[in-house]
Amino acid sequence: MQVANSAAGGMGDPTPGWASPNPLPGPGRGRARVGGVNPPPTPEVTMPSQRTRTAMSTERTTEHPAEAAEPPAGVAQVMAAGVRVAGPVPTRVDLRFAGTPEQQVGVSLGTVLVYESSYLTARTIALAWGQAAPMARSLSPVLPAARRPVLATGPWSVSMMVRMFGIPAVDTMLMGPSPGTNLPTMLRMQVGPITWELADAAAYVSLLKAWRTAADVLAPHAEE
Repeated sequence: MQVANSAAGGMGDPTPGWASPNPLPGPGRGRARVGGVNPPPTPEVTMPSQRTRTAMSTERTTEHPAEAAEPPAGVAQVMAAGVRVAGPVPTRVDLRFAGTPEQQVGVSLGTVLVYESSYLTARTIALAWGQAAPMARSLSPVLPAARRPVLATGPWSVSMMVRMFGIPAVDTMLMGPSPGTNLPTMLRMQVGPITWELADAAAYVSLLKAWRTAADVLAPHAEE
């Protein structure tokens, strides 16, 4: 004789007296049987953790590095320049922001503008220029105007601006007349990136005065 188990059969069980294989959901259960058919299981959705999201982001950055960082900026640097000079050169010396960290002297030498911010720089150039005086005596006093076109290098005009820092290197060399050319004896003086080719004593003296004036202007602020 079979004994019905009402607790196991539950309400509405079509087979009374037998234990139902799919009892009605009790408290805390999340599914109910509808029409005697179990509903499909609810798929579980797992949210990625913070570590997983970081790893995915890193993979995308590695695959497309160009999108993650901009390429470095390019660089353009003037390595050297040459200036040929003949006759008296118009010069000018201007001091700005005297006694401050921004102080600087602008030395205009024809179409060349040189900035010096310290007395040490100005004094180094002025002394080296003065030491070249014995070589300058070999130059023509003033190169005749008829010979100056040989100093030109092309149908153009160039201006430049240079900032001098620290102790620039100064090299001096006397160059004799070049065979097969009308170039005169010239004094070559390389100051930092600029190579000066002086064709006569007038050019040498005018530039020497400008360099010395710049050093004199900065001398009172040498310790500032």
